[in-house]
Amino acid sequence: MREPEYVTVSTGVVFRVTGAPLHAFDAARRKLETRMPQVPKVYIESKGREEYNPHDPRYLQELELYEADLVERLYDVAIMLGSEIESVPEGTDRPEDQGWVDVLAEADLADEVPGLDRPKGRYLAWVKYYAAPTVDDNAMLISTVERLMGVTEEGVAEAAKLFRNRAERRANRAAAG
Repeated sequence: MREPEYVTVSTGVVFRVTGAPLHAFDAARRKLETRMPQVPKVYIESKGREEYNPHDPRYLQELELYEADLVERLYDVAIMLGSEIESVPEGTDRPEDQGWVDVLAEADLADEVPGLDRPKGRYLAWVKYYAAPTVDDNAMLISTVERLMGVTEEGVAEAAKLFRNRAERRANRAAAG
């Protein structure tokens, strides 16, 4: 593994970032594969047979949700296994503190945040909901983990295409009504 890098996010928290184990990402991906929606078939009377219908609106919606879950899960793995706290500014809660969890509870979100009772789950929730709350914070953390893992710019570009395709599908569905 390469030397760690340090990322300072908008809250002033500094993370020590390393590359996460590649096998952890593969395992997370395999675990979610069982939830991947299946392309539905439709009977084409004029052809007298069933054919796959990858344009089925329900399938497209399920696929979009699956892809979003997969991306979030992979981000979670990157944060949990590829980062740790280097320093926290004075007056800022740490994962083990209760103040930031109380804010989630006041917003009626604490029940929606899994893992608060486990150290790594609590760390992940702390990063996502408190310490690194912005899109830019998350992008810095994730891209640093990926870079330290040896993920190439081509790989990132390929992933970006996936997101563009999802956005295009969303726009096409909205246009179709």
